[in-house]
Amino acid sequence: MKCFICSGESFQHEFVVEREDKYRILVSENAPKAVYKICQTCEAMNFFGPPLTEQAYSEGNYYSVDGDAKEFIRKRYEKVLALPPESSDNHCRVSRINHFLHKRAKRENKNPRRVLDVGAGMGVFLARFLEDAAWDATAVEPDAMATEHIGEVLPEVRTVLGTSHALDPEERFELITLNRVLEHLDSPLSELETLRNFLSDDGVMYLELPDVLSYYDDGPDNEAFGYGHFVVYSPLAMCILAQKAGLRVLELSRTVEPSTKFTIYGFFSKS
Repeated sequence: MKCFICSGESFQHEFVVEREDKYRILVSENAPKAVYKICQTCEAMNFFGPPLTEQAYSEGNYYSVDGDAKEFIRKRYEKVLALPPESSDNHCRVSRINHFLHKRAKRENKNPRRVLDVGAGMGVFLARFLEDAAWDATAVEPDAMATEHIGEVLPEVRTVLGTSHALDPEERFELITLNRVLEHLDSPLSELETLRNFLSDDGVMYLELPDVLSYYDDGPDNEAFGYGHFVVYSPLAMCILAQKAGLRVLELSRTVEPSTKFTIYGFFSKS
């Protein structure tokens, strides 16, 4: 096994996720419990198991795990969007992005207007983000039901069903956001290299990922670990991945969200 981030082959420790993992059951009732190994080089926590995790995110599975997918998406969207600011991860996310963009715009006297949200899910982030400013927004989402939902609740947003490869290669965006998306990919470098091509020369990419503090501060049964999450990131791993993808770190930080999730996030530009 090689590390998904730095290709290192030495691992200092491994641990098993003992809690119930709904997505493991979706893969197979007989699938083993998720095991993670900690890379000695970049400190990333790598999922070590059968190459079946994509089944947990196949059509309908991700949202149907708790019942009817369409109904779940609708109710979940309404519930999350109705959270008060002090209880909302998305409110904090939008605030930190706007704060960074306002500082950058003031320095450069520019007002970016095109945003691409990759792995847009139910569209809650874009709903919050578009409350504050008039951006031309595009949502890329691989789940057809989630994409249909975004089209219904945010008709002003252009929706693209699939991955970033479905975009017009000539398109450019001043802001690209991936909110807890890369951990679901076993080839995060390939995704970032592709998205870099869609970033305008003066654009900013925002990445948000589960932090290894999920393990060190909360243990192996934290929500960050389980089938469908290939990597949980350290600051070093995040920087190594960005550098490999041709991105320059502008800002990197850690936080604990109102939901209690341990999060690492950063802003990046073309290097």
